[in-house]
Amino acid sequence: MRVLAVLFALLLVMVPTAAQNDALTDTRPPLLRVLSAAPDTPDIRNAGIIATFADYEAALALRGVEAPDSFGELAALNGAAQNALLRVLPAAQPSIFDGFASYLAEMPNAVGFDFFDIAQAAEIGVPPGNAFILSGEFDPQAVTDAHLARGYSAQTDEFGTTLCGAEGCENGDTTDFANRLPANPFGGNLGQSQPLTVNDSLILNTRLFPLLGSLSAAAQGRIPSLADAKDVQAVANILAYRGYVSAVILASPNIVDIMDATASSGRFSNFMGQLESLPPLPPYNLIAISHTADADYEYGDLLLIYPTLDSASLAYESITARLEVVESVRVQGRTIEQLLNEWGEFLPPQVVTDEKTNFSALQLTVRSPLETGEPARAFRALYQMLSVRDTVLFIPTQD
Repeated sequence: MRVLAVLFALLLVMVPTAAQNDALTDTRPPLLRVLSAAPDTPDIRNAGIIATFADYEAALALRGVEAPDSFGELAALNGAAQNALLRVLPAAQPSIFDGFASYLAEMPNAVGFDFFDIAQAAEIGVPPGNAFILSGEFDPQAVTDAHLARGYSAQTDEFGTTLCGAEGCENGDTTDFANRLPANPFGGNLGQSQPLTVNDSLILNTRLFPLLGSLSAAAQGRIPSLADAKDVQAVANILAYRGYVSAVILASPNIVDIMDATASSGRFSNFMGQLESLPPLPPYNLIAISHTADADYEYGDLLLIYPTLDSASLAYESITARLEVVESVRVQGRTIEQLLNEWGEFLPPQVVTDEKTNFSALQLTVRSPLETGEPARAFRALYQMLSVRDTVLFIPTQD
């Protein structure tokens, strides 16, 4: 089991360094390039976690680590190389590869591409309405042949090849344990034959065929994508100046719920009274948590995205006041500011404006020297604040 755990950590960070021709002509940040295939719909927007993005190329480049060209080269890695790869593990990744380590050697035969062909990946939405976008270097014919061998049908157009299981495109969510193929990340552990679309730079996958059509339409610019949205563009542009953006989680304001955060602790009235006595916090469009780095530091950032500088400035006044007094729900007796300072060097909050969109962000940042400490610790801690509902700091109190 220890060997599998080590391999899993290694596998998640080994990706090709070659970029696609299309990517060379697309100067947008990788987050936007990938999310250009993510439809901007109410179902996606209203999910607690809108998107989880991992940039494996950035994670490698950040630490100056070279990855093997294929899974077969794993055995040749020495201990030092393995440890170096462990340190560049992206702080977040799509769930498509959860628990998948022991099957990656068989993955090329099952689906026609290697894990190391993936440069960036994103998951959007939540089950069952979630979808996966893989960006990298793929051989569409190899992917097609692997699926045809398993009874799939193929239909090709100018965008790419769409593959559907023998039971039809609409039945990709049917569970059939007799058909289990764990080496297939597209529902193979449940025996599902999920539909997917592939071209030489993208693989789009979801169990829901209508959603697959929306992914393809977004990628072709026929419907609005998350990358077209100014709030998402603002996140990408604000983070890009750091140089390395290895992980981003976009969350809906719906994830912040005062009742979820405090009801079980019996502290609802106390928290609301405390918040209402402080400067009001305006509602925001989007929450973003990221793991980034420059030449000297790695950063965990939390951004509250606002459409105007005035609203972001009001948020600054509110959050600055709250940080001094608002306690954590998870760790009673400790303010959230105290916890932030334990995760690294907590920098003073600031307001940042993206000149391209004119959207602004209230930015909370925890940093640590690049070569010391636990990599991505601050990012994981910030994400935990959302995932376990320790979100009192971000409850809006202004309409």
